[in-house]
Amino acid sequence: MKKNITLLMSILFVGLFTFSSCSKDDDPSTGGTTAKTEAISFKLNGSDFSVGTFNQDLDEISNFIELTANGSDQVTVLSLFLDVNGDGNLDVTDPLEASVTLQIGGNLYVGKSGSVIITSNDKAARTMEGTFSFVTTDNAQTPTDFTISEGKFYAKY
Repeated sequence: MKKNITLLMSILFVGLFTFSSCSKDDDPSTGGTTAKTEAISFKLNGSDFSVGTFNQDLDEISNFIELTANGSDQVTVLSLFLDVNGDGNLDVTDPLEASVTLQIGGNLYVGKSGSVIITSNDKAARTMEGTFSFVTTDNAQTPTDFTISEGKFYAKY
């Protein structure tokens, strides 16, 4: 009888342990869901931009993070420079908050209007998430503007 109780308790313990440790993905930083990966996406003049590579670099001196999306066309580069301490709505024309550049071939376009909205900035985990939309210009005599819309990013710094 004692053997049967021990066997039954062992089966119950193994069963409880097995079912209690099951979840979608055990990642405590995301509450048991799949961990986010660094990514950026946006539209350039209304068309989806094809990102080839996405890089993040923190300048420890200025406390700005640079997010760089290199186009799969190997000609177009979008860069966002964001204050790591920033939260909320950052003006892309205020270099103390954020600045943006778009390079197409040898031409450089700078932020003329728009914003980056930081939706999450976890300084302990060193992650930042947000959205962005803005217009860039080349400041030439007859300026050429490009519209960046529906932008979103997730970065680790």
